[in-house]
Amino acid sequence: DSAGHPLVGCACGSTDVPGALRDLEASLTVVHSQQSFTFNGGADMERALGALYTGTPGIYGALFDTAVATARDTVAQIKASAAAYTPMASYSGGQRNPLAAALQLAAQLIVSGTGVKIIHATLGGFDTHEGQQQRHDSLMRALDQSLSAFYADLAAHGMSDRVLVATWSEFGRRPRENASGGTDHGTAAPVFLVGDTVKAGVYGELPSLAALDVTGNLGYSVDFRSVYQEILATHLAVDAREVFGTTYERLPVIAG
Repeated sequence: DSAGHPLVGCACGSTDVPGALRDLEASLTVVHSQQSFTFNGGADMERALGALYTGTPGIYGALFDTAVATARDTVAQIKASAAAYTPMASYSGGQRNPLAAALQLAAQLIVSGTGVKIIHATLGGFDTHEGQQQRHDSLMRALDQSLSAFYADLAAHGMSDRVLVATWSEFGRRPRENASGGTDHGTAAPVFLVGDTVKAGVYGELPSLAALDVTGNLGYSVDFRSVYQEILATHLAVDAREVFGTTYERLPVIAG
């Protein structure tokens, strides 16, 4: 049972815990890269920490020993996953496309059977208050290349029917261009779902430029919580009501 193991929830390509994965009752792992995920100082530091914590008496010693053992086990699992994984698609990574490197690490964790259930990866740069056209084209190209490689990799390993990709953003954009050739923070934004079990199509009504609200924002017709509710109930097979405390309009976008 891997329910309590830190690799059940993993932030790939990050250096800190993303807000979307913070939970007082959950254990998770933040992995910037497979190469950097280790004890600072290498094996000598790992041995020193183990000896120090094992020699600490009482409950604190037990807690420290458990923490070090968990960290050591997680490091070993990620090293083993790297040895067991061969990418079956070409990821265009590097500094210009960090999402590709993060998704290749995600594919490694999935394909090698680490027990990971939820993976978080980010692509920054969408806060386009100026020069939006060129920046947005570059960002969407990086997103396209990364997700295409990730899906092709999983499909080649026979895993694409078990993985669902959902995109999200904490803000949308206003439709009116500002004086700097960009757009300012808005409300409504699109969500993409990708996977073999997704019922393809466009859900909800396209927002109308003739029906902006008083602050110039687009209107939306799909509550984002309906999307999450469907992911929880249909893909992850958990009781969404226990998560939300209520229910939202059904959005049947995933095959059960």
